[in-house]
Amino acid sequence: MKTYKNSVIPFFFIESKKSYIPFVDKETEYEDFPDTKSGDYAAGYYQNGEDETYWGYGLYNNTANEINIFDVYSRIFRTIEIFSNEK
Repeated sequence: MKTYKNSVIPFFFIESKKSYIPFVDKETEYEDFPDTKSGDYAAGYYQNGEDETYWGYGLYNNTANEINIFDVYSRIFRTIEIFSNEK
């Protein structure tokens, strides 16, 4: 969990029905955390000191196909690029 909170780039969790929270909160067990209803295909997380930022990236029309998945990954890579350029 320290890895997620001390990184200079954001992390993304693909197809997690639990969001990013069970990965970054040591008090939360993955199995015990309820599924989210967000419909996000990927959840992103970044922490800088006390400031937390998180994202949800959904699939167009909630349809998992090559084009829509490619679009989500493109947005994720763009987010990582933005953070990399700010450092």
